[in-house]
Amino acid sequence: YRELTTAQVTQRLGLSASAFYRYFEDINDAILELTPRMRSSADAIAAVVVAGNWDGSAARDTALAIIDLMATFWTDHRPLYRVTDLCADEGDARFAQVKAATFAAVTEALASVIDRHRETLSRDDHQESFVTACVLVAMLIHTMARETAFGLAGVGSESLRAQVAKVIVATITDSNSAAS
Repeated sequence: YRELTTAQVTQRLGLSASAFYRYFEDINDAILELTPRMRSSADAIAAVVVAGNWDGSAARDTALAIIDLMATFWTDHRPLYRVTDLCADEGDARFAQVKAATFAAVTEALASVIDRHRETLSRDDHQESFVTACVLVAMLIHTMARETAFGLAGVGSESLRAQVAKVIVATITDSNSAAS
């Protein structure tokens, strides 16, 4: 990414450099224009979280649907997310904002579902639902981003997804029996 030049981009797109600079200050500005697509994909995941059935055995199907959407997110957005992550880690506040906002709706959706289950289930722990949702989102992001690496370690995709679903359901419903 760091070796990518404006000349390479404009040549590949068949644009003049002046056309590029009319709209963008640099490569990072152009990349920022692509990031709303990532957020839109993540918002679709949040919609499934909210609309999903989290009761009984249906909760597992909802969790698996979320996992499938997260896997699709990585198929569609891996290079862009990696660049966003890199630029954010290097201190570019614009990319840090994108990184924070991309999965914000998923986090909020999970927190709301956890809250609903806290009202109906007695819970001994009083963890904040938002913090719990943040942990679930981080697990989803990092596990599904590395699904291929798990495969190289001998963990099959079905086994990995089943275990991630089990963790999601157990965390949301506060019940290991619902995840089975």
